[in-house]
Amino acid sequence: MLAAAAARIREYGRDQRVVIGVDDAHLLDTGSAALIGHLAAQHLAFVVATCRAGAPVPDTITTLWKDGQAPWLDLGSLPAAAVDRLLDHTLMGDADGVTRRRLGGLAAGNPLALRELLSTAITDRALRQTHGVWHLAGDYRPRGAIQQLLADRLRPLGSRTPVVLELLACGEPLALALLAQLVDPASIDEAEAHGLAVSERAGNRVQVRLAHPLYGEVLRARLSAGRARQLWWRLAGALLETPLRRRDDLLRAALWQVEGGAVVRADIVRAGARQAINRADLALAERLARAARNAEPSVDADALLAEVLEYRGRSAEAAAVLPEQPPLGDELLPWALARAETRYWGNGDAVAAERTLDLLRGRPGEDLAEGIRTWISLFDGRCVAVLEVADRLLASDSASAQAVIWAMAAATAAAGFLGRAMDATGYHERGLAVAEARQAELPWGVVELGVARSLASRLARRTRHTHEPRTRESGPWAQPRRWRGTLGGHRCPGPARSPPARRRDRDMRGFRLSPRRSGGQGGDGARTCGLITHTMPRRRNSLAQ
Repeated sequence: MLAAAAARIREYGRDQRVVIGVDDAHLLDTGSAALIGHLAAQHLAFVVATCRAGAPVPDTITTLWKDGQAPWLDLGSLPAAAVDRLLDHTLMGDADGVTRRRLGGLAAGNPLALRELLSTAITDRALRQTHGVWHLAGDYRPRGAIQQLLADRLRPLGSRTPVVLELLACGEPLALALLAQLVDPASIDEAEAHGLAVSERAGNRVQVRLAHPLYGEVLRARLSAGRARQLWWRLAGALLETPLRRRDDLLRAALWQVEGGAVVRADIVRAGARQAINRADLALAERLARAARNAEPSVDADALLAEVLEYRGRSAEAAAVLPEQPPLGDELLPWALARAETRYWGNGDAVAAERTLDLLRGRPGEDLAEGIRTWISLFDGRCVAVLEVADRLLASDSASAQAVIWAMAAATAAAGFLGRAMDATGYHERGLAVAEARQAELPWGVVELGVARSLASRLARRTRHTHEPRTRESGPWAQPRRWRGTLGGHRCPGPARSPPARRRDRDMRGFRLSPRRSGGQGGDGARTCGLITHTMPRRRNSLAQ
């Protein structure tokens, strides 16, 4: 039979060289593998064969490489630029950035996976073209051929190994030690042997993840709501028994409790909400804050939820969450900070906000209240007052790092508004030293100060070309309602805050200053102060907008 096949191929190759392509050569039966090996060994055909990494390959195919008759080439994942080109070629049109990132992440550089993703998404109308731009629906889950591919790979596995994959789909990457507490270690080995899971070292830990992002998408889509809750609760219970020392442990323990439908450590869920704020994931932060509040009602939980709602621009909801009357004891601090912020950022009532902060005078947390006061003063056009408070905090031995960072960022911007460039530099440098030393704990501090410094430099540079006095007694801050000068298209802040201006400030929360959008902005001083200072974070640990 081999001789007959060789004779036929030799006849085909009289005039030109024969090329044979074999995809998934690891799936060849013994006879077909022997034929391919014979044709290549006798130089009757040029053979290009592909094999899945980690899969057992027939001996005759392996011999070609071992005997030096064929080179072995490891093919890595396609780079992001190549995936983009494939998307453009297949869709024959532009795709929005979120869609590109999501499809690229799901395909993980695998062209077959990308092809199937595009095919099923277009068929299901999850990938649609609107005004010439392709957009992938947020709730898209891979189906069809992709699910079948995974089902084929799961079929030969033992009964316990699919549980390993389900746990990974809910919580990957998982520490090997944690996963081994929940399943038989032999089933982890089997998942790796079949190329469905991968273990890799991360610092002092060995972590296990699914071999391809699509596996997780397909497995999660196949889980019932009840089954998913069971898996998440198993993960949460196992993680809560650990010291929670890793950076992501708190957030994971919080989320898995909520996903599992049973919050047993509300304090950890609150800490997870704080981490979500620091990562600018406000939707997750709100979900965790609400779950913690429902599980363990307290003023601290109220204040956390109010903070998140205020960040999301929902000031009325934030105010409604908080009790009207000041609580006693330790609960006064979180209540007062949250109440002051909703009073000012939501209602524009600087007097009420500062009266609330005054409740903390001589109490623990007074430094945080003063840090918030600097931002209220900055938005209210009282830049000299900002510097006075900032100087007091700098002179204090007990001021917290967060309070100092807030005050130094506000003072940097305020000094820039006043045209005091050297002072702005000094405040920035002192704040930056604190922010860099505490960056793991307060990740947005460096960003706050960087934005404040950029604004201060720009405005101080513009001020040098004006003839306005810069003293408190005779300068623009003495008569803000009269003064309407501009600095290169920026109006300087002033205390006038009409209801329309307050509404505009709320609507513009999250605005990012850019030359394209900032030049020529009109409106009163409060609005423009909002234009400038809303580019910087104002409250605990976050540039979440």
